[in-house]
Amino acid sequence: MPSTEMVLMIVITICLLGGLALIVRFLSGWLMHRTLRKAIERDSAVAPALIDRIEAMDSGRSALGNDDRNGMVLIALAIAMTGYALIAVDDPGVIRSIVGGALFPLLIGAVLLLRRKLLKRELAEEAAADRGA
Repeated sequence: MPSTEMVLMIVITICLLGGLALIVRFLSGWLMHRTLRKAIERDSAVAPALIDRIEAMDSGRSALGNDDRNGMVLIALAIAMTGYALIAVDDPGVIRSIVGGALFPLLIGAVLLLRRKLLKRELAEEAAADRGA
């Protein structure tokens, strides 16, 4: 199989898996909200428990988001692409193309990790200013 077809199949698979994850997350939220809506309409005793569950999910989320996980996955993808190019390909022109393509997830991952670090520093400074005031 030519490398272009293999890369295309990998990209299609990653897009399908990402889309499936987004659909599952959307359906999960939609079902929870629909259940909560019906419980509130019926004045059910389950409604406060569902509201507590939603609040617990929201309080469990960090103000930093999940940029660290996304950044690490992108950097790992770039390293894997570079490793593939160095191991499996003998043509220097193809190696340069694959390594050039690996720079995109590498740089995006590095920026996401840098953003998280700067945001963490900013939140720490705000917390220190709140304690000092």
